[in-house]
Amino acid sequence: MNAFMPSRPTGRPTPASRRAFLGGLVGGLPFIIAACGGTEAPAASPTSAPAPSTPASSVRPPTAAPSAATPVPSAAILEKELVIYSSRKESLMEPTVEAFQKKTGVKVSVKSGGSAELRLLIGQEGGASKADIYYTTDYVDAELLRQKGLLAPFQSSLTDGVPAEFKAP
Repeated sequence: MNAFMPSRPTGRPTPASRRAFLGGLVGGLPFIIAACGGTEAPAASPTSAPAPSTPASSVRPPTAAPSAATPVPSAAILEKELVIYSSRKESLMEPTVEAFQKKTGVKVSVKSGGSAELRLLIGQEGGASKADIYYTTDYVDAELLRQKGLLAPFQSSLTDGVPAEFKAP
């Protein structure tokens, strides 16, 4: 029996409600796109975080489709390559990766695998993880990494309208 799924008196799991599903999805969203902290080379000197290119007060609310004016990170911020660990199928990631590379000129490398496999890999790599983004649909794996301090928080005005009870602490 799954410890995360309530059960009926018969012992069978109850279907998850739409609200619980959406809450889990929205609460897990920061983990899906949060960058993993760490450095690639221990000998490298620490650097300060870059200042945001767009002040928070000038960020527009989300629209159905990104406009041409959507700010994108510069190559200097993303260095030479953006590394994504993704539990999604490569065929689903490919259009997004290609569009990002075309728009920014930043090379993107995707390591695909199962959620548990990637969680274990990030756990083994620790603070020296090569992943800039951990993209998973498994809230439990993301939460385990967050509890170990291996995920950086996702902070964006895009989540301002999400109720606090649906956000990860």
